[in-house]
Amino acid sequence: MPSKPIFSRIPWPPFIVFTVLFVSILSGGIYYFSFEKKILKNEKITELTTTANLKVDRVVEWRKTRIYEIPAIFGHPLAARRFRSLINNPGDRKLANNMREWLTEMSKHKDYYTITVVDRNAKEVLSCGERKTPLSPAELDASLEAMKNKKPYLSNLHSAKPVDIVHLDLNVPLILDNECFGAVFIRIDPGIYLFPMIQLWPSTSQTAESLLVMKKGEEIVFLNNLRFKKDSAMKFRVPLSSTSLPAVAAVKGHRGIFEGRDYRGENVVSFVAEIPDCDWYLIAKIDEAEIFRDINRFRHLVFSIIILLILSSGLAVSLMWYKRYEWFLKREEALSVEKEAIRQHYALFTKYANDAILLANIERKIIDVNERAIELYGYSREEFYEKYVEDLRARETRGSLDKVLKTVEKFGGLVFETSHVSKDGAVFPVEVSSRIINIGGNKFIHAIIRDITDRKAADKSLKESEDKYRLFFENILHCVAVYKPENDGENFVFTGFNAAAEKADNISRDKVLGKRVTDVFPAVKEFGLFGVFQMVHKDGVVRHHPITLYKDHRLTGWRDNFVFKLPTGEIVSVYRDATKEKLSEMELKISEEKYRALVENAGVPIFSINREGVFLVLNSTACRYMNKSAEELTGKTLWDIYPKDTADVYIKTIRKIIDSRKGEIIESKSVKGGNSYYFLTNIQPIFERDGLVISVQCIVHDMTAMKKAEAEKEKYRAQLIQSSKMAALGQMAAGITHEINNPMTIILGNTQHMLSMDSYDAETVQILNEMHDAAQRCRKIILDLLDFSRTKEMIFEPKLVNQLVDKVLGMINLQVELDNSIVTKNYAENLPPAKMSSVHIEQVLVNIILNAGQAMPGGGALTVATRLSEDAKHIEISVSDTGVGMSEEVISRLFEPFFTTKPKGTGLGLAVSYGIIQQHDGSIKAASPGPGRGTTFTIKLPVANT
Repeated sequence: MPSKPIFSRIPWPPFIVFTVLFVSILSGGIYYFSFEKKILKNEKITELTTTANLKVDRVVEWRKTRIYEIPAIFGHPLAARRFRSLINNPGDRKLANNMREWLTEMSKHKDYYTITVVDRNAKEVLSCGERKTPLSPAELDASLEAMKNKKPYLSNLHSAKPVDIVHLDLNVPLILDNECFGAVFIRIDPGIYLFPMIQLWPSTSQTAESLLVMKKGEEIVFLNNLRFKKDSAMKFRVPLSSTSLPAVAAVKGHRGIFEGRDYRGENVVSFVAEIPDCDWYLIAKIDEAEIFRDINRFRHLVFSIIILLILSSGLAVSLMWYKRYEWFLKREEALSVEKEAIRQHYALFTKYANDAILLANIERKIIDVNERAIELYGYSREEFYEKYVEDLRARETRGSLDKVLKTVEKFGGLVFETSHVSKDGAVFPVEVSSRIINIGGNKFIHAIIRDITDRKAADKSLKESEDKYRLFFENILHCVAVYKPENDGENFVFTGFNAAAEKADNISRDKVLGKRVTDVFPAVKEFGLFGVFQMVHKDGVVRHHPITLYKDHRLTGWRDNFVFKLPTGEIVSVYRDATKEKLSEMELKISEEKYRALVENAGVPIFSINREGVFLVLNSTACRYMNKSAEELTGKTLWDIYPKDTADVYIKTIRKIIDSRKGEIIESKSVKGGNSYYFLTNIQPIFERDGLVISVQCIVHDMTAMKKAEAEKEKYRAQLIQSSKMAALGQMAAGITHEINNPMTIILGNTQHMLSMDSYDAETVQILNEMHDAAQRCRKIILDLLDFSRTKEMIFEPKLVNQLVDKVLGMINLQVELDNSIVTKNYAENLPPAKMSSVHIEQVLVNIILNAGQAMPGGGALTVATRLSEDAKHIEISVSDTGVGMSEEVISRLFEPFFTTKPKGTGLGLAVSYGIIQQHDGSIKAASPGPGRGTTFTIKLPVANT
């Protein structure tokens, strides 16, 4: 064994290697953060590229499925015969019903919402689907064109009447025995599968989205709904002059990554792709601001790794140098023995090796091959001797042979991959290990060739599988952790930890991988998940660990776990961070309890109603007002509670508020039991979490008492004004009557004296009679004024109203005014006596009853009624007739002095009556539905205190 002088001198090679590694690692660490931004951007570009290409493939697959799947089904001879029978016999109801059921069942599982069968003249034979509409002339022309060409036709996305949504049309000609006898027209709703698939993003992102666009004229049309612009499908357009938009770049020929601004004006990085076989373009984009958000993460970890790599590289270089030197010494010792063994072994190896081996001279002519080469290429040994090395290479790779041989000669050998061709012209991939060897002073080309067709296929399959797994693992929204059991489940070691788990648990995978779960999450046993791991490890049954609070010195949060076992024996936990959900749930519960308590104790009716007028929630005050329980009212509609007219007004207002999203305050009136009730209702929209408005909240304030108070106030004000007017008129009347009464007495006396004389002719007597009648009329007015102005005190005593009314009716029953009228008495029994001056009340009743008789010149019905008031403090007397009635204007002036509607009336009777009732602390009022519909006078007198 030779000595090892490696430790007696400076090991320059490993020292140089270590120096290079040290400088490289240190430089890489120093410049890491300058390249971090670029790395993050490249990652997002890769994500955009992968997502866009995947969605392009999905869109192409979706279109191919629509173009080829349905024609294949309808083109089957059995289906075609049934369609032909249906078209030839449209009156066959059984066949039509069977075909309708089949087509309806098909549309349920697809995105077809209308299927229509037409005959060769494009006349509709059968139609089915959830939203059937007749075919437009353009759609019928498209069906005729499909039948003419005998080829299925899929239209572009469009929105046209009679269909009110964005859709595509698929026309499938029906062909049997090479004869086209009709077509099937299918409306396809892209909102069921295509648009949701386009909008779905594989990872969590606040700004990323993908969209479809196409060129139409000088504009770009956005085909699907946008993330930040609702209801935009086929409606939102931008001009071609907006060159900073990715959509404009797409239609102008740009493909791949494009940096610009999106439709919101935000800087974005996007990937632009073209959808084959149509004029659609797909754009996948994300905001630049989101890409560089986490650029400074893991700073301390990077520097720790730099130090660790420097130390590790020094140790590795030293160890490698030592092992290399030791191996070299052993190899030199065994070389002499191996040379002879190799020489003897080479002959057998060359002949029976699994790889093809050939030897060529420096002019590249083949001079020797082994059996495997003959088998692989299909040439005989003699045919090989006529070939050159380039003859074995595929035509497209022959040009690079010179460069390869120069590299082999320069470095003494080379292993590379290329493509070769066999005798029958089949091209296959090979791995070539080539070197230049010297035999007897001559150079030869020696090559070992391996057919790597199977390996390439396996590598491709493995890479695709790994790429899919890695893409799924890293981009799944849920957290995923993979564990390797240790000591048959005594503990579990992390072998996988995805990005979602890093974010949720606030820890990088570098601090997790290779560590025990109890070290990373010390409270996992108390949490209960560790026991689930052990059970799944033992029996392999998938288990769910429900939402539970995890808490240790570092982390606190709610987690929801599903645990299963892999065929490799590893345990996988798929979980999600339910902390926000739990906190929101708790906050919502507290908020709802506070809101419920506030609503329940508000003291006013509060309830919520949806757009259909259904009661959703009611407080106890609302239930008390409606005289029903919450169980009876919940789920009922406005029409179940209110009259139709009132419910219609309410629902119109509610729908207006839901559509406008603005509240209103409305006044309403209802009549119940003959009483009027007034309400002020504040109706406000209720906003859901997503901002939608589907119901309103109503807060009702009972304004009845306030309305009644205002009415009473107005009544008292009118009475005060009337009393003031009467007092003033009374004072004036008292003065006037005393001044006029004496002259009128003299006039009446002289006219009576002159009429008693017989010395006048007939004409003079007539004049004297007219003067006497006029003086009598003036005298009566003066007497009425005296009554109106009397201020002498009345004598009040308890009297029974029913007896008083009977006495008045007995006095005037023979009057001419009541000759043709029917008098009806409607007295309440057991009435207490009223406090009154009977003489004056008789005067009032006589005046009112005589007026009623005069209002019915042709006869009618007179009704006199008595009753006790609701407050039991007054006796009410009402006199109703069926006469000429009165207008509102007449009623408002009825008790004014000298106001009359009679040709010969003085207008003082009712004014006097009003004054009498006022002196009794009572009230008198008149009411009439209108001219020609009668009048009712109501008198209220206070009950006597007995």
